[in-house]
Amino acid sequence: MTMTSSRFPIPDEFLVLSRRIGADPMLVQAQGGNSSVKDGSTMWVKASGTELSRAYGSESFVHVDVELAKAEIDGAGDGTCRNAMTGNDQVLRPSIETPFHALLPQRYVFHYHSVLSLCHSICEEGRSCLDAKLFGLEWHWVPYLKPGVPLTRAIRDTMERGVADVFVLGNHGLIVCGESAAQVSDLIDEVEVRLQLPGVEAQKVEAKDPGPMAGERFRYPGASSLACDSLLRSWVTLGSYYPDHVVFLGPSLPVVTLADVETARNARWPAVIVPDAGIYVTNSASQSQLAMLECLRNVMLHIPRDWNPVPLARDAEMELLDWDAEEYRRQLAKRLN
Repeated sequence: MTMTSSRFPIPDEFLVLSRRIGADPMLVQAQGGNSSVKDGSTMWVKASGTELSRAYGSESFVHVDVELAKAEIDGAGDGTCRNAMTGNDQVLRPSIETPFHALLPQRYVFHYHSVLSLCHSICEEGRSCLDAKLFGLEWHWVPYLKPGVPLTRAIRDTMERGVADVFVLGNHGLIVCGESAAQVSDLIDEVEVRLQLPGVEAQKVEAKDPGPMAGERFRYPGASSLACDSLLRSWVTLGSYYPDHVVFLGPSLPVVTLADVETARNARWPAVIVPDAGIYVTNSASQSQLAMLECLRNVMLHIPRDWNPVPLARDAEMELLDWDAEEYRRQLAKRLN
């Protein structure tokens, strides 16, 4: 069965692949990631704030005019691609990444926040080994820029060097493209194999008993190694490393004592670190925030211990926190959760 509308049908294989990668926390977390499929001059692209794991049809995707979306790269519209929508949907809006989906010529475009790609792209040591690991693939490196039009312009600049099916985005994730869903699926799997790093098991740290919880609205989840391992704790508290962390958890996780957990709750921090005890999270934390904590745990535990992660610059964090598009995504995430 294929989902249909007055526009071109959304291919089944596209929806299946969207759901597959959306259901894998090593590839996609919460509302992160987006996918698109083109047919000539129009395109279905994931709607902002929806989840790839629940991608079943037009309730998850919006239909846009490709040329109108591409025009926003050079200043037409407001950069959101709402003006490129072909329907009258007043609730959903296109993913903020729609401009690069329109720019890239391949029929299928998938963008996702692979844990292994994040490990490589936030560390200079990881970036330096990409040439060897991705040898033989058509790929480009894209330095970090604010998602949306700025990032799309950087992608366009890299395309002057030639065609690519894989883009590694600094502090952000991956884009994988192809002319069929099967081709993209195989390429996603190939890249993940090539980017393998030591597993989580080798770096697990046993948590100490945290004792009584301070504040009845706080609880103790399973990311204790980030608080109990001094090296991991230093990495986590250095700053934030990719956009979705900033959007859902704030610039970085604060370090507090057990006695100060209640104060942190009143300051509305979604999560705090208590050294040698664990991470305390508000009971009102959304599923998106919990997913991003799990992503942070997976990233930190996969980075080799002799690598040195480099967080986003402070001004880059502030750009994300003040961004209307991401505020929309946060509010929609609350409704979905």
